[in-house]
Amino acid sequence: MKINFGVIGTNVITERFLEAGKDAEGFCLRGVYSRSREKAVDFARKHGADLAFDSLEDMASCKEIDAVYVASPNSLHASQSIQMLKGGKHVLCEKSIASNQREFEEMKKVALEKGGFYWKPCAVCTLPDFRLYGRTCISWEKSGGCLFNTVSTPEDMTTLRKGS
Repeated sequence: MKINFGVIGTNVITERFLEAGKDAEGFCLRGVYSRSREKAVDFARKHGADLAFDSLEDMASCKEIDAVYVASPNSLHASQSIQMLKGGKHVLCEKSIASNQREFEEMKKVALEKGGFYWKPCAVCTLPDFRLYGRTCISWEKSGGCLFNTVSTPEDMTTLRKGS
């Protein structure tokens, strides 16, 4: 299954995400957003994307993008993620997921309403139970639900394993 990604942010974190994406079956970078059109075009060219945006509205409404990785300044995560979810995109948002509880609740509400997949990455891929993420994602896909990942420590992983 191919997933066409857009990225918000042209920074070193996005570079690392794209490097990892090369190893992911089905990952395809299609679009890049930057406040600067020139930066978006340069970053897109550098990474083989054919779409460049300097408008979040245009990215959110683009039918050629399935999912968006948000790696902008933290204060923009909530508004940009919500905008992408409202545009029908799945969202992978860099930490921190939100600036406060109110933003988080709004993000969750929109994701659930739109049937979007919202994921906050964390450094747990080296833990033995990382396979749980794969099973969780498969369950999410079958149920059409919304997954919020807040696991960030081995203790949190134990809680997830127990189903709490």
